[in-house]
Amino acid sequence: MKKKIELFVTGLVLAGVGAVANTGTLTAYQSQPHTITIIDKDMKTQYETREVYLDEFLDANDIELSDHDLIYPSLDTELKDGMRITIQRWNPEVEIILNGKSETIQTQEYMVADLLRTERIVLKEDDEINVALNEIIKDGMEIEINTYETGKKIVETPVPFATEIHNTSSLPDGVSRVVSEGKEGTKRQVVEVVYFGGEVKEEILVSTEIIEQPEPKIINKGIHVEHVYVPEPVHVTKHVYVPEPVYEPKHVYVPSPTHQVNPTVNWNGKPYEYTKKLTMEATAYTHQPGDRWYNQTASGMPTFVGMVAVDRDQIPLGTKLYVEDYGIAIAGDVGGAIDWNDIDLYFNSPSEVYDFGRQHKDVYILKDQSIDVQALRGA
Repeated sequence: MKKKIELFVTGLVLAGVGAVANTGTLTAYQSQPHTITIIDKDMKTQYETREVYLDEFLDANDIELSDHDLIYPSLDTELKDGMRITIQRWNPEVEIILNGKSETIQTQEYMVADLLRTERIVLKEDDEINVALNEIIKDGMEIEINTYETGKKIVETPVPFATEIHNTSSLPDGVSRVVSEGKEGTKRQVVEVVYFGGEVKEEILVSTEIIEQPEPKIINKGIHVEHVYVPEPVHVTKHVYVPEPVYEPKHVYVPSPTHQVNPTVNWNGKPYEYTKKLTMEATAYTHQPGDRWYNQTASGMPTFVGMVAVDRDQIPLGTKLYVEDYGIAIAGDVGGAIDWNDIDLYFNSPSEVYDFGRQHKDVYILKDQSIDVQALRGA
């Protein structure tokens, strides 16, 4: 609304024209403040403003909109007194069911693939998801993901003991006496478990070891012994000529001691000694600006190509490694889905992560643990 203001002017001289108006009326307009209501996230706020258009009002009051937020009426609408303006923020609620475990979150991501990257969920070749990765997220969307995971479990079972019966004449005939009660042993089995969707798909026996031998139960049993007379043997002595032995020296070859050399792997034309070799199931991950864990690791180091995540019960944090087809690396991060024989390799881009998928790789624990991996990898 504009307020009309009339100014009465006497003797107004128009410069450059020379005409003089003895009396006259000068008319001007001044904007009146509008009272408008903003409804943003179910919160109502009233404003008084002299701005003319809606986009000017938002700028003047530092009210920001994201690319996916909706506002009604449109930004080029002229403001009117008593106007109600509604903002619908892009913050949909999504239920993620990962291997049977449900979690409801709110997100500002626009597509399913972006949401999975933010939540650090990496899909492998045989994993299943009920929506397309390029599908636009909707409020109330349910995303169900079933993945293949592997883990190990240790099963300990008793080993039965044997019973030994020893016949003895020190006891009356038919009388038995327990000398030792016996004790069960313990057998330990390492089993690799394959899960799909959080449920056991397959169990594979990896190794069996008797960690405690059973002790037998020993019973002495009395028996009757008959005494039989055996005459003493008659000894006849014969003299036999035995020549003196002739001693000939023998030359015995004693090999010179050798220095044990650790086996090596080669990377960038340089050999690296290693002390242990593991075959592990390798996956890949990455960070992008805006991710919850961007450039953060469990060791406090930044992420770079050469940073790998491990199960710290299998490989302690800080261990220097060589990973087949990946290079020198450091065990500097962990992950909720990483268990025992898993290793997660850091890459710079999501495309490299998806291309890598899941592979079996040989991992070598290096003898030289003083290597500066971050400097070596140029990070």
